[in-house]
Amino acid sequence: MPYALELGLDDRAAAEAELTRFAGEAAPVPITLASVGFFPQVALFLAPTVTAALLELQAGLHARFSRIGAAPWGHYRPSMWVPHCTLATDVTAEQFTRALEVARRVALPIACRLVEIGIVEFRPVKQLISRPLGRL
Repeated sequence: MPYALELGLDDRAAAEAELTRFAGEAAPVPITLASVGFFPQVALFLAPTVTAALLELQAGLHARFSRIGAAPWGHYRPSMWVPHCTLATDVTAEQFTRALEVARRVALPIACRLVEIGIVEFRPVKQLISRPLGRL
């Protein structure tokens, strides 16, 4: 479940330290991926059923990381955030139609748990760090 903000080189160490603290304090969150969705001309995704635990995790993340780097992207603010698990981005119209057809075949719902949090760089995607959610 993404949360996007821009980090300068000086912000990365602070972000890694904050992520490590946050992950150690946060419990894994059970989620149910219940539907296929898309952001027009942006991404295809699986959407979870929204729960209080999921919203609390995201609000906690926002509170902690809003002090680091540039302001987070507006659509990741707690009142604007659309929880999602991205399946595909940057696809042509023809590829999008095919990707949607494939995604619609997924047997939903899928019960799973958020057990890890990380920092990625993107365009292209590159995982920088990852931490397990530690409070069980």
